[in-house]
Amino acid sequence: MDLEIGKLDALKFLTKQYISNAWLALGIHLVVLGWLLSSQQIQVLITEELFIQIGLTCALLLLECLRWFVNWPIHRRIRFLEMEVAAKTSTALAQAYTIKLYRFICNELLICLLTVFAITFIWLYPYL
Repeated sequence: MDLEIGKLDALKFLTKQYISNAWLALGIHLVVLGWLLSSQQIQVLITEELFIQIGLTCALLLLECLRWFVNWPIHRRIRFLEMEVAAKTSTALAQAYTIKLYRFICNELLICLLTVFAITFIWLYPYL
């Protein structure tokens, strides 16, 4: 019984950790996007220097890879614990403490689209 409670606590903890990581990533991406859209100095540098465009693109892609590197193992472990808790205790209980698949897809898609929008802005701004 203690093992099932421990797995349920681990499931709760990992779910909270994933949600907090998703909010943090969303906040960072929104700040970066706001900075790109509002900073006149960055916009001037983007139009004049190719290396700034390349550097900002690499920084955003590195940020995206880091986010996936951190969040993907957490999500895999949540799914694994959800199946174990559902098999040993209750399916309803396991589903109550996990991330629904559509929420995971929406979170990841939203953050990826923000990154794509930022990169598109970086490369198309000189032509506006």
